[in-house]
Amino acid sequence: MLAIAIILRNQLPVNRFRDLLIGSIQTGAGDNALLCSGFFQENFKGSAYQASAERNFGLEVARSKIELNTVGVHNGSWKQSYRDFRDNMKALGANINCYYKNGLKWHAKVFVLSKGAEPVFGIIGSSNITRTAFGSQSNFNYECDVMIWPDENKKISAWVDNQMADNNFPYELIRAPYDPDMNNGIAVKDRLQKLKTEIFDSSLSKLN
Repeated sequence: MLAIAIILRNQLPVNRFRDLLIGSIQTGAGDNALLCSGFFQENFKGSAYQASAERNFGLEVARSKIELNTVGVHNGSWKQSYRDFRDNMKALGANINCYYKNGLKWHAKVFVLSKGAEPVFGIIGSSNITRTAFGSQSNFNYECDVMIWPDENKKISAWVDNQMADNNFPYELIRAPYDPDMNNGIAVKDRLQKLKTEIFDSSLSKLN
């Protein structure tokens, strides 16, 4: 089974990072998620852009009833934007808990959707939750993100296959299998669970 997808964003009309992140939540395959970003853009320095409103992100989190845990941010100038993101997500009905790394300097971009304690879908890459990476407007960033999921999860596997069908930008996408035997015997879900544990154990504080 092709349990890895590598996405290079090189076209303005397509934002698979955003669409797969939000779409995975919409599948109902998970009941909790971890989202890490160096930056959460919400009216940052007077900008009109709100990540909470991108493709109805906040509303979709609320409708799904998942618990969303977020971790950021890179520097202190982004903390207010992070607070505004949290507040607007909550106002839209999302069940969200926001944390920051003590000392800041958080720059890892990670998304893990889980059912209970078991990961079902992950994204690891370069895209932050900002207009240029999470949006589909002009002046987008060229980003590369890796999607990975346990191929035994038939619901997620079928959903990803459907999302990748009729791809009009073939050089944007690489599909590949994941073989535990070539990766120290570690299954995808165990890798994603280890990543979650390392993040939650990395000296976090609740965003005030």
